[in-house]
Amino acid sequence: MNKTKNKKIAFYVNSYYQARDVIYTAKKFSIIPFIGFKYYIVKNIGIIWIAEINKLLLEEFNNNDYKVLIDCRNNPALVINCIKKGFFYINFNANQIIQKNIKDISNQSKTTLNPLVKIIDMRQIKNCKNYTNRILINFKEGKNG
Repeated sequence: MNKTKNKKIAFYVNSYYQARDVIYTAKKFSIIPFIGFKYYIVKNIGIIWIAEINKLLLEEFNNNDYKVLIDCRNNPALVINCIKKGFFYINFNANQIIQKNIKDISNQSKTTLNPLVKIIDMRQIKNCKNYTNRILINFKEGKNG
């Protein structure tokens, strides 16, 4: 059985335009990408900014064309705020007791904690379309390391 079909891929982006380029490129390959936001962006700019980017993306794309992944590190308050805002995929690393409590909350709202995805950092990439195209060709062929 080919295990690469079950794997998912996430791209950490810094802007709406990077996210849009990633989604356009992924649609060519029939891949549903995760659009990820690193902890420092979520903490400093805020969840409302990410929610607004999500609204802009929803105007242009279908809800099934991409998923939003938020990195919350070990900040349980941030995880709860993300769950309140309706985000369904969250990376959260904390001790086992806190993770168990947050997992109970996330199960009630059908949020996935720590999804298994391959993460590509697009934050420093200048030509996003070409880079994403190369990454997705290799990912589709199963050469994703």
